[in-house]
Amino acid sequence: LTLCQGVPNVLPDVDAIGRLAVEHLQELGYRNVAFYFWKSTGHVARAKALERHLDPALHHFTTINYPKAERVRRQSTKARLRILRRALLKLPKPVAIMVPFDDAGSEVMEACEELGLNVPKDVGVLGVNNDSLVCDFTPVPLSSVDDDEFKIGYEGAALLGRIMDGQPPPKSPLLIQPR
Repeated sequence: LTLCQGVPNVLPDVDAIGRLAVEHLQELGYRNVAFYFWKSTGHVARAKALERHLDPALHHFTTINYPKAERVRRQSTKARLRILRRALLKLPKPVAIMVPFDDAGSEVMEACEELGLNVPKDVGVLGVNNDSLVCDFTPVPLSSVDDDEFKIGYEGAALLGRIMDGQPPPKSPLLIQPR
């Protein structure tokens, strides 16, 4: 997630999201873990948080579609899906793939279906946002970390109200814990 310097921010706690993700994947016994980049902006922090909480002695971590530098132009869907399919075929199984938001999880599941890979036996998919419109309507229900977007919005509005009442804005972002 990007931080606007000098502007008050209310953001999800990406480190806590990474910790919860790793706890969930460990409970399920995954040793191979990947992070699928859908866009380059904002997703690096979530991938780093996931990797930071993995135990290098137990887990093999890889990235899919990771840009070494910020993309100048938007990546085409066709190119992104081609990279995803290639990676899915090469990754050791079983593998858990975390995505930065639920829509990307749906994309991973569709690619698995096209390739004949079983979700969750071959590929486990973990999203972020816990969007019921996505999670409940994928071929296999999508597991997802709830980043509590409602509370992010509520706290953002409350922060704006305090600033409008003359209180000074906080110097650092307000981080909201996932549920």
